[in-house]
Amino acid sequence: MANRDAPVDVNPLRTVGVDACPVCGGSGPILYRRLYDRVFHVPGIWSMRRCEDCWSLWLDPRPIGDDLHRAYESYFTHQAAPLAARRSVKAEAAARLRVLRDMGTDAYIARRFGYQRSGPVWTRLLALVVGMWPGRRLDAEFKVMRLSGADIGRLLDVGCGDGAVLAALDARGWEVQGLDFDPEAVAVARARGLKVDVGELSAQCYPADTFAAVTMSHSLEHLPDPAATLHEIWRILAPGGRVVIVTPNAASWLHRRYGSDWQPLEPPRHLQIFTRGALQDLARAASFVQIDTVTTARSANGVARAAWKFRRHGFWDMSSRPSLAERVIMEMIQQFEARKVRSDPDAGEELVLTAVKDQRSGL
Repeated sequence: MANRDAPVDVNPLRTVGVDACPVCGGSGPILYRRLYDRVFHVPGIWSMRRCEDCWSLWLDPRPIGDDLHRAYESYFTHQAAPLAARRSVKAEAAARLRVLRDMGTDAYIARRFGYQRSGPVWTRLLALVVGMWPGRRLDAEFKVMRLSGADIGRLLDVGCGDGAVLAALDARGWEVQGLDFDPEAVAVARARGLKVDVGELSAQCYPADTFAAVTMSHSLEHLPDPAATLHEIWRILAPGGRVVIVTPNAASWLHRRYGSDWQPLEPPRHLQIFTRGALQDLARAASFVQIDTVTTARSANGVARAAWKFRRHGFWDMSSRPSLAERVIMEMIQQFEARKVRSDPDAGEELVLTAVKDQRSGL
């Protein structure tokens, strides 16, 4: 197997040992040794433990807080939107298809979550197509983080990255604000015209009972203290406010299949990876109510493609375009996992937590 950019057995990032599970405080053996970054090529060798109590995974050792930003120096959220360029006839046709896809996505979101319709009536047919296609349906739902148009208010996206989710919610009437600890990603988000702060959540000192919704899409796994993060989210949510968190699922079907080639391990950026029960317990300990945790197959196509690239080449170039054959195969894998989730609720690649701050909390 080819192995480009094979790491040396030295961690240039300063590290700290993590003896206890950051999720529940339990202990557990090393599950994977000699992991390295096969996507963005941050040098270093890493190990991942699995908790014997909650079955979550965690990085041990992990980068110290002052060095963590160095793991993001070439991260995908640093890329600004490409400038328009002269396109071929084939590219123009693909662009028109994307326009139809986006119209169908917008119509599906409006119908499913109660947002105002802006397209022609015939786009309802496109919405039906989106609703019947698991991958496209899930992509549409998480453009608005499954938030209802009836709940529009002030929203904070923690770990907003380049601001893609914020921009989609802003376009649908939410009063959006973002936060990320990566200054380069924040610069990209601000270039979109979005209001975004840089730093840790606890350092922002947002007023209590402020936000109607707080969202986190693939960011909780990057933070060193997930329990403290959920407590702080509870504090800044208004009574009746909702949190929606999307994060990788340690118990997913593709993790069971591919083991250490499972891309969401992502050392050294993913400090812990949760199970469904562990994430639910964290929310309960933070005083949330109406807690619901499910898994989805939304990212199964990309995760499967990465695992295949890892095994064949030793790395994965995220910027490379999949061939038609790859797209067909990965679509089939996503469809299979979507069906599998119906009988095995832990099978999906992503965990989705939704929870509410009790209305009585403000009394």
